[in-house]
Amino acid sequence: VGLLQGVLMDGDASYFVEAMEKRGILLSSAGSRVVRFIPPLIVRQEHVDRVIEAFDDVLSEKTNTPQGQKG
Repeated sequence: VGLLQGVLMDGDASYFVEAMEKRGILLSSAGSRVVRFIPPLIVRQEHVDRVIEAFDDVLSEKTNTPQGQKG
């Protein structure tokens, strides 16, 4: 089954892909509103935890940024 996951975003997925890349985490998008997570099959728990923490930070920043501005 693997860990391939997609998250439907309320806004533009490219914002999240770029914000995660700035944190050293590579993601991709699948369309304009889906962020795609494609970890390797040998991923370690510590890497998954790092991605979850970073994604949570990006979500928090996005919801705390005035609309129309990138945070």
